[in-house]
Amino acid sequence: GAGNEIVVSKVLTAFDPNFVLARSRISPTVLNYWHSSINEPWWTWYEKILYLADVSNSVLNSEVLKCFVTGQNSATITEKGKAIEFEILGKPVVLLTAAVPSQGQEQLRRFPILLLNETAEQTKAILGFQAGLAKGKNHNAEFSKSFKEAMVWLEPQTVIVPFADLISQKFPLNLNARTAFVRLIDYIKAAAAINQFSRENKVNNQENYIIANIEQDYGLAKMVFELVTSNEQFIPLTTRNQKILKFFKEHEGGFFTIQNLLKEIKGISESTLRRDVDKLATNGFLKAEEREVEGSIRPVIHYCYSKFNSLVL
Repeated sequence: GAGNEIVVSKVLTAFDPNFVLARSRISPTVLNYWHSSINEPWWTWYEKILYLADVSNSVLNSEVLKCFVTGQNSATITEKGKAIEFEILGKPVVLLTAAVPSQGQEQLRRFPILLLNETAEQTKAILGFQAGLAKGKNHNAEFSKSFKEAMVWLEPQTVIVPFADLISQKFPLNLNARTAFVRLIDYIKAAAAINQFSRENKVNNQENYIIANIEQDYGLAKMVFELVTSNEQFIPLTTRNQKILKFFKEHEGGFFTIQNLLKEIKGISESTLRRDVDKLATNGFLKAEEREVEGSIRPVIHYCYSKFNSLVL
């Protein structure tokens, strides 16, 4: 209902459809065989966009997808009692949509989450848009022809970020920062590459490169980075995670068991709540403490809010 698939499908219309592969249902092992070097030695995933809609958690947390997005695509499988070796050439841009994603630790740093706007104001705007369509109005909800034509002229670029050291000096120093910092630099480079015709161009050792600037390229990258990064630990939080954290923050200082939380936080099953709360505690957003409870033969885990810093760039 939030509009995941509408948003992604509209974004993908900006690109050449010959380079976009979209699937609404897929199994983890399909990625091993799909366009493998055995059947299609000429195929490469380079410059392709792979969109998996409403992906299941079994696919999201699969070893195959993890290797697929990191470019480690040499595989050995058994088929009819024989070992078969092949490669998946290239690495695509991967876009996933999921209503209730539950990423394991390995995938948390690989897939930043962009949460859609579920406020009443946004719903009002969407209803107005839909009403306009019903009345026959053209809301011009497509990319302009000139934009698509301009995209064709873009070429791969080497981008230098001369102020990268200034960012690194102010970046939080935790393990996840190693991945997050490179992601922010990539966003800066992407902003410069998209605007390559209005950026400073230099030649060094006969190689052309463009120079990213702070005002526009960093400014755009910062906006995007903050949309997918809510905290200094660089751990993506789903809407459900944020709902749970909001409750704890509103009751800061209080300790709650899972049974307490089930009565206070509606719309989440016990198994899902237990999994999410444990994950939030593991990642430092909550504190867990065993306490004696009258009538219980063993201590019961109580959770409380643990202050964490929001990301400030």
